[in-house]
Amino acid sequence: MASIVVAIVLGFAVSTWDQGRRDRARGQDALERILLEMQRNVTEVTEAAPYHLRIATAMDSLMRADGDGPFDPSRVADWRGIRPPTLRTASYQIAVSTGALEHVDFRTVDRIASEYELLGDLSNVVENGMAAFLNGTMTELSDFLRLMSLLAEQSAGVAFSLERALDELDGLDATVSSVPPALPCDAGVADFLKVYRTALDERDAAVLPTLYVDDERFEWLENGEVRYRSAEEVIASLASFPPEMRVESAYADTSVQCVGEDGAAVSMSFETTIGEGESAFAFTGAISMTLERSDEVWRIVNGHTSTHGDDDR
Repeated sequence: MASIVVAIVLGFAVSTWDQGRRDRARGQDALERILLEMQRNVTEVTEAAPYHLRIATAMDSLMRADGDGPFDPSRVADWRGIRPPTLRTASYQIAVSTGALEHVDFRTVDRIASEYELLGDLSNVVENGMAAFLNGTMTELSDFLRLMSLLAEQSAGVAFSLERALDELDGLDATVSSVPPALPCDAGVADFLKVYRTALDERDAAVLPTLYVDDERFEWLENGEVRYRSAEEVIASLASFPPEMRVESAYADTSVQCVGEDGAAVSMSFETTIGEGESAFAFTGAISMTLERSDEVWRIVNGHTSTHGDDDR
């Protein structure tokens, strides 16, 4: 039975490690696509800004010379239409909607999000301007001057900001390496076990729920049979003992086996004493459990308790 439990524990841990590897690869692929998309947007707005500035300058000269009036394209040298920049945001939007950026460090994601907010502002100028042009509400020279000036100003600003961001995120390797390196696989396990053992002895209903994963993966077996499927069931079992009754365990032979970067297989022996004085009794056994680290916090995914009997005290 013990070998089967260990095989299951290790199999789960390997699966967890592989999922983490795939998540990181997905985040790296999303970053590659986003950086390429940002570069294309730089090219687009950099090419568009000089045209808009040139046309806005010509329109401003006309306004100063003749005042406002119906817009006459023939009077504006080099007029080739509004020619808004074609902005791309699909790669960023897909990465956000699929959760691919959850595995990228916060600073990188925050920097990218700020750039796409600027692109969103420029897109709003384009959309509002084109809508006004198409529905006929933009007819005066001053209307076109205002739009072309906004496009020139915001395109130049977006190009400058995107170029700075790309310099900061220069090379995907640098971006990926900015993710904090993983801690040793068993970092914090000893501290976690101390908290876990104390919470069990004290039957701490506030702390215990934080020590187990809160999803359908959790289960705890006793002598080969599933006993608990949630932290609430564990707490309810402990609460069945009268509050004044002593329930205390001593642990030995603790072993921590690292599996991947964020998994650990733990085993230990124990002796539990229930009650005090002549009525007290004790039993011994072994515990094995799988731990998973998420956001640098360890939690129990599943476990198994096997008991060896009592001492007939």
